[in-house]
Amino acid sequence: MEILISIASKIGECLVTPIGKEFGYLINYHSNLQNLKGEINKLFEKRDVVQGLVNAAKRNGESIKPDVHSWLKNVNNMIQKVSHFEDEINKKRRSPNEGTFENVVQPAPPPEIWSAFKEGFKNFKSRMVNMNELIEGLKREEVRMIGICGLGGVGKTTMVKEIIKRLDKLNLFDKIVMATVSQSPSTRMIQSEIAQEIGLKFEDESESGRARRLHRRLIEIKRILIVLDDVWTELDFEAIGLPCGDTHKGCKILLTSRDLEVCNRMGSQQLIVVPILTTEESWELFRETVGESFDDPDLRSIAKEVVNECAGLPIAIVTVGRAQKRKKKHEWVDALNQLRKSIPESIPGLDGKVYSSIKWTYDR
Repeated sequence: MEILISIASKIGECLVTPIGKEFGYLINYHSNLQNLKGEINKLFEKRDVVQGLVNAAKRNGESIKPDVHSWLKNVNNMIQKVSHFEDEINKKRRSPNEGTFENVVQPAPPPEIWSAFKEGFKNFKSRMVNMNELIEGLKREEVRMIGICGLGGVGKTTMVKEIIKRLDKLNLFDKIVMATVSQSPSTRMIQSEIAQEIGLKFEDESESGRARRLHRRLIEIKRILIVLDDVWTELDFEAIGLPCGDTHKGCKILLTSRDLEVCNRMGSQQLIVVPILTTEESWELFRETVGESFDDPDLRSIAKEVVNECAGLPIAIVTVGRAQKRKKKHEWVDALNQLRKSIPESIPGLDGKVYSSIKWTYDR
């Protein structure tokens, strides 16, 4: 922050004093109007530079020195005093030779998380009921944590991403962040994912130090939704740096898990259980994925049997459907036999049908 003080001091010497003099001269000397306009333009530019550095520092969890706040306040007051000349000084003149700065780069705000999401959500009735229930839950002030549960491959993550996109349009939160937890969670990785999305940069420091900085930055965001995807076991929010309880009433947690008990143990106040697709929904998704191959009447009956083997799990339906595009009948028969023979290994939380479909496409 030393650079901010040096900039503020230099600007104060070079601009604030001349502006004050020009304001006095203007009363008696109309000819000084052009000089006043030039100095005001410079002051606007310098103020914006300092304000940009302050904003970047705040996003990184740094404290701003009182001298900087005081300087910005004085400048804003002076600008208000000459606001009746706004029409005359509105056209700014930039001079590349003015000012010397150690760093002219101002970090761009992090992009919104949903901007990187791919399309893929289907408005099936079985999903829309869950979606509406979840969004209504997030609107309730007393609900701080919601758990989304369901089999692996049932579409929890896809649903969460669609919810995030819809929440952005509803303006329920000032910021939405998301971190993937996984079966072997890494505190540092979770911290880094969240920090990146709020523009916070960690230096070489301990997990506890990172947790304190992350917590301090998160509580500065008035309304924030933290999405924790693929949670397998209870998490220590304090060790990560996530606000919990009454420490930040504007913070809500949305987590997905294959284990209903994990959601309960973590204190979820509302639980959403995502069901498998209905027969009709499974059929529609498979037909859309396979494409023109599906229109062959000779394949219709065997295709239905293949869909049944996917057990209503979207990931299995899409995986198998993509593999069967433009295939001959004997290849469909072979696919069905292989899916039926595939025996899932003992993998906790992995549905047998998901394993069978993925193993089959891999073995091909």
